[in-house]
Amino acid sequence: MSPTTRSKEELKERGYHVEKVEYFNTFSHRMKDLWGFIDLIAIKKGEVLAVQVTGGMQHKQPHLDKMTGNELFPLVKSAGIKIELHTWRKLIIGKFKNGNSKRGWVNDIVIL
Repeated sequence: MSPTTRSKEELKERGYHVEKVEYFNTFSHRMKDLWGFIDLIAIKKGEVLAVQVTGGMQHKQPHLDKMTGNELFPLVKSAGIKIELHTWRKLIIGKFKNGNSKRGWVNDIVIL
């Protein structure tokens, strides 16, 4: 399951209606984010949330820089749209009865 799919599921559990707003540009062979930094738009009563999603902690700071450095970032914030960065990573979350490590996905959310 992709990090974007994980975030969509988590946001639905938090009561949001979620849509993916990034797409693959077949001409340039690259992913294109809404306004250059948004992968998902989520809404619920009285709230709009824009989400950038990444996998792996090594990608967290570059994505933060990409988001906050985008010329539309202040406009999105001033419009009252909440912004989050979701960074997914796999961690040891316990042990099986046989002593082996149990791993699970953890979402490190940064609220901007």
